[in-house]
Amino acid sequence: MVTIDFYEQIQLLIETIPQHEGIIIMGDLNQRVGNEVIPGVKNRFNWEALNARGGKLVKFCAYQELKITNTNFKHKPQHKVTVQDNRRVTSTIDYNNEYSH
Repeated sequence: MVTIDFYEQIQLLIETIPQHEGIIIMGDLNQRVGNEVIPGVKNRFNWEALNARGGKLVKFCAYQELKITNTNFKHKPQHKVTVQDNRRVTSTIDYNNEYSH
């Protein structure tokens, strides 16, 4: 049995959308995209952390000319945290919204 990668599935869907239509992909993708600026794709207002899934998302968005929008807004560090346990260990917001021009 052949399984199709998540990004391959999204790619197939994107190919069915007319060029003049906007694209919004939203969800909890459990990805860390880092805070390196990539013009037209993402801005610096995110945590430093970048994981393999996040790297794949960044490459996909660059190829598709999509923006990772939650990196464009400056937030105080405490507003980037969704959970903090009694040892003060935190979990950061890991949602990513992308859209095309």
